[in-house]
Amino acid sequence: TILEQPFKYSAPSFENRIEEWTPKKRLVPGVTYTTEDIIAQMLRESDNEAAQLLEQRIDHAFFLKVLSDLGINVPADFDLTKNFVTAETYSTMFRSLYLSAYLNIEHSQHLLALLSSVSFVEGLKAGVPDNVVVAHKFGDREIMDTQTGNEVTAQLHDCGIIYKPDHPFLLCIMTEGKDHTRLPSVIAEIAGIVYEIE
Repeated sequence: TILEQPFKYSAPSFENRIEEWTPKKRLVPGVTYTTEDIIAQMLRESDNEAAQLLEQRIDHAFFLKVLSDLGINVPADFDLTKNFVTAETYSTMFRSLYLSAYLNIEHSQHLLALLSSVSFVEGLKAGVPDNVVVAHKFGDREIMDTQTGNEVTAQLHDCGIIYKPDHPFLLCIMTEGKDHTRLPSVIAEIAGIVYEIE
């Protein structure tokens, strides 16, 4: 019943307007969505608006407990300028889905199916043959100078399961640089190299 709960979406917030890679398909103001619709939007489009809607509905202490269960410990001051998610902790979420170690098989498989239809194809997906399924999640962020408000550096991360025939494997690539536009091709190149030797 939680997945069927309705959400009425109102209007975009400032958050989505500062993303480097914005959702290709957006939520429509005035439309009512189910929790499952919002989860799908958050995963497929890496949509921060959808994530915010879900965050408003989830008990914060429970959310932190789930993260902690998965090995991700958020700083007590919730300072988002700190790097508290590593490639190892990021990969833990995918490992738990692949093994159905946290959620049941049905829900784990459903989430992996959603993550296999992510609209961002410039990172991991671009580095492997077109017919290979990749269940992945990307994220980007800008590190800003608090005094000047200027961008200091950009980060782009892509993590997921690459379903290489007869040999699926997990790959997390986290990048940082001055130019957002170069980071996807770096991820794709590394993914291609790993795919060939894995």
